Amino acid sequence: MSARRLAALAALVAALSAPGTAALAQDSPDADPIFRAMHDEMERAKTLSMPKVEKPYWLSAYVNDGDSFSCSASFGSLTDQGGGHSASLSTNIRVGAPDLDQTNFSGDFSFFSSGFGGGGPVEPDYDALRQALWLSFDGEYKGATEAIAKKRAWLTANNVKDRQPDFGPAKLTEVLQPHATLTVDKAKWEATVRKVSAAFRDFPGVYRCNAGMAASVSN
Repeated sequence: MSARRLAALAALVAALSAPGTAALAQDSPDADPIFRAMHDEMERAKTLSMPKVEKPYWLSAYVNDGDSFSCSASFGSLTDQGGGHSASLSTNIRVGAPDLDQTNFSGDFSFFSSGFGGGGPVEPDYDALRQALWLSFDGEYKGATEAIAKKRAWLTANNVKDRQPDFGPAKLTEVLQPHATLTVDKAKWEATVRKVSAAFRDFPGVYRCNAGMAASVSN
């Protein structure tokens, strides 16, 4: 994750008053549709609730987009060329309170609480990103409320001594850097891997060879 998206996460997680958070940065680039979609959807997610179940006390969202290029050749001939633009996102919700939430409970496979996520829109479209975040937060919240109910039931039935809090305070760091762009001379690198792999044509004992390169950038 680039510092740009890390900054978005740091600023947006700060929207909730919980351990390790602070106020939303005033200098966030409001014109950026990704920042705006994350902020607005996290504001909505703070209000998630269902009858007789725990409410969120902390949440986070990651949005990541990347560009890549790769090519490979064998005995002087190009065998593969690929890459392109990709996007992904993930969300995480903690319900209950810092002293006791749904995490750190192996009985429900939520020990690490890695969160929900998946593919995101490859274009910086505000509405498409909000819809993807909405679905992710919805699934995460429902799973978290189930997990904490099971955890509370297990703790009630078992005498657990010296149980530590599930969440603690941490210093918040905010970083904002320009969007990174992948710049690759594709024709040059395709010619390079062809040339390198062609050198093995002079060795009859070599029946398999491959030369390749890969470059990527993530924001």
